[in-house]
Formats: sequence, C-alpha cells, structure tokens
Amino acid sequence: MAALTFFNPRCIGLSLGCITACFVLVVFAELRWEIRRRDGGLQVLTEEEARLEPLANPPSNLRGTSATVNGNGDAKTAASASAASAAALKSQLQWLAAAASTSATSFNARSRRFAVQAPVLRFLAVGDFGSGGLKEWLDKSDSASTFSRPGDQRTVAEGLERTASVAPRPSFVLGLGDMLYPHGAASVDDDLFTRRFDDVYGSMKPALAQLPWFLTMGNHDCEAGEAGRLAQVARTGVDRAHTGFGRWRLPQKYYSREWLVGGSDNNNNSSSSDVGDGAPPALLRLLVLDACSLVCTGSDDGRCKPVAGDSPAEIARQYAWLESELSRSDATWTIVAGHWPVYSAMGNGPTPRLIAELVPLLQKYGTTAYFSGHDHSLQHHQLRSKKEKEEEEEEESVLDFFVSGAGGYSVHKELNGWSVPIPEGLPHAELVFAEPVHGFMSVMADARSRRLTVESYAKDGTTVLHTSVVEGRPPTPSQR
Repeated sequence: MAALTFFNPRCIGLSLGCITACFVLVVFAELRWEIRRRDGGLQVLTEEEARLEPLANPPSNLRGTSATVNGNGDAKTAASASAASAAALKSQLQWLAAAASTSATSFNARSRRFAVQAPVLRFLAVGDFGSGGLKEWLDKSDSASTFSRPGDQRTVAEGLERTASVAPRPSFVLGLGDMLYPHGAASVDDDLFTRRFDDVYGSMKPALAQLPWFLTMGNHDCEAGEAGRLAQVARTGVDRAHTGFGRWRLPQKYYSREWLVGGSDNNNNSSSSDVGDGAPPALLRLLVLDACSLVCTGSDDGRCKPVAGDSPAEIARQYAWLESELSRSDATWTIVAGHWPVYSAMGNGPTPRLIAELVPLLQKYGTTAYFSGHDHSLQHHQLRSKKEKEEEEEEESVLDFFVSGAGGYSVHKELNGWSVPIPEGLPHAELVFAEPVHGFMSVMADARSRRLTVESYAKDGTTVLHTSVVEGRPPTPSQR
C-alpha cells in the first residue's frame, strides 16, 4: 500500500510542485545579485540590500498609527490607549530594532561598493525638501507648510528632474535630511513617505524615479523619537520590495558607500584598467553621519531635541567608526555628509560642537568635503590650515563645506536670532558663496582630473549660480 501511495499521481504532482517552487526560490535568490544597467554605469545590489527584502512586511500592529508623535519627539499612545495598545507599541519598537539590526549585519566587515564604468560619476545633493505641496499648505494644521509657499518642494523636484535628464546622468541623490516635516514618521507606512517622497520624486519624473536616494536624518525626522527613526531605517526594506531596486536608502542611522569610477570592480577587487590619459580608476567614499546624535545628545541648545536612545557612549561609537573609515587612505575623494552644517552664514548659523569635535577628524585624514542641509540656502565655505610635512616645512590643506538645504522649505535669508557665534579658539572658515534661494547641487567626480566639480543650481534646474572645483587625492604608486 505504501508503494502504491508513493506512485499516486496526486503525490507525484505535489512533489513536482515543491521541486518547482524550490527552483524558483533559488533563481530568485540569484537574481537579487543581478547587475542593474543604468545610464552612467553599473550598480550592484549589495548583500545588505538584498537582505532587506524580508523586512518588507512588518507585523500588522506596526501598520497605521497606533503610536502618535508629538512636537517633543516622544512616542505616546492616544489618551484612550489601553494596556493592549501599550503592548502593541512595545512590539513595534522590538520589530523596528530587529529591522535596524538586520540591515546592519556585517556593517563594519566590508564597504558597500558600486561601480561606474564611465570616467565620471555624477550625483545630486539636496536637503530640507519634505515640506509638501498645495494640499499640505492649504491644511494649516500641517505646520510643515505654514512657512512654505505651495509647491516649493515640487518646483525644486521639477528642477532636479530637469538636471537629472541631462548627460552625464546622475547615479544617485544624496538626501541631506528633513525629508518628513514636521515631526518625522510615526510608523513604517506613515503616509508622509508617500506624500513627501514617493509622490514627489516617483513615476511622474522618470529620471529621478530610477535613482537611489542615500539619506541622512535631520532634526525634524528625528523628532519622531527612537521609534520613528527606526521606522525610517526599516522603510529601506519596504521601499526595496515596492520599487524593485530601492529608492529610499537609509540602511542605518550612519553608514558608508563607495563608488569605483572608471572601473568594473563589482567584487571589491582592484582594477588595473585606466580611464584615459593613463589615469587609473578613482574611488569615491561616502560616509553618512547620524548628526542628530552628534549634535543633540546632552545639548542645552534650544534648536535640538535630544532623542531617547542616544548617549555619550553612542557618540563615541559613531566617532570611532568614522575615524576607522577616514583612516583608509585609498579613496580619491572622501565625502562626509550630515544634516547639520559645520559652517553657515544663514539660518541657524555654524555648529560649534561639530567644529570642536568633527572638524579635527576631517582635517587629520584629509577629507575632501562635508555636505549638509539644515540651513535653507546654498553655501560653500573653505577652511584653510597649515600642516607639517617631513620633507617640507609645511603645506596648506583645504577642507570644503557645502550647504544644500534649499529643497522645499522656506529659505533662510539671514542668520536666525538664536544662531550662536563660533567660540574663541575654534577655527573660522572662509565664505566662498551663499545664496538664499531654493535649489540644489550637482557634483561631478572625474577620474581623469581627480577633481570634484560642485555646481549650485537654482530651482529651475538650468541656472547655475556658482561652480566650485575641489581637488581630490592623486593616485598612489600602487594605483598607477
């Protein structure tokens, strides 16, 4: 009877079905590693990004708004919440923490590298863009748009689309924080993700819709508290499953990415090819900071709202990670990004804490540039200093600071009343350029000249207000 059961056509059909399902799963797993061809080069889905897919379906109690977020950034249940809703909030926090942990697996083990075959890499940089459009402006209860004209975010988005459509097309967008005014996301499927991001930069703008956005959280995003911050991290996996490649990319509160420009290194191996004129491929390293933690933890600054979960120990861990990344001297350009500006002549002004704690690290390791938002304008500052060399008495080093925080919210035309001067003893930077207008920046990394060209665009996406050229590191003897 057992033998007859085994040869039963129904059992055979079920077995074949299981085998087919397994085969499909294997093929799907392999496809997660596929190389996606884009204008300007190749991008490889990293192991980390593939791993985010299981996070696309959070538990049902994470959907919706069982937790509300107030202006102080504290997660709280509604006034009528029962013990059951409190338990639901606890499970939300546990799932979000697990999501963030999953996306961080092997974070320090190896860099996340993409390859661009062309000799140039281009990206766009914009911050403080999540202010919404006409609907939000008409709804005066939405304080995100109280001080913004209707359509400012969408007008800048149209300019971004116009610029992104021109060759060489950008490989990604660097989002410099304040994506979700006024108080960040209350849950992983908060409709702010749709209203402030997907609807504005999605399918109606074909050039932008193809680009990944590498993001850092701003003060308004962090006002959602620890649960809201983790929701924004977990959104990376949800968006990955929704779009097929992942437009929203915030895999951790702080993280690194690399692009090999003019090479075909998809496995983190060196390339011996050249990009013309005998120049070897160049490497751009992007280090994205959690500036909410670095600026607001333990701060008595009225512009900051400390977030539960941050601590002096967390600041020390982040700076230790940053120094470890900066100490790797193989990059042609090392770009550090965070929401708060180090130097600024408009809006909130300079950030003394970053000048005292971050700048020395950036100078020590020859960082190329620091990009930020927060102040709603376009700015360029340079910090010049002398450093000793073995064979020469000293040489001048230049560290560039760019502010691109004009993506949609009302512009800052001058310093706010609460801005603070740079304390005595801290270095002052030279102001190169500043415009209180809506717009963004386009950055071109050229492997042949080893230069970064930073263009500040007005919101129309065609008017270039200022161009800055930043020198990168020359190739080392081993790279030639």
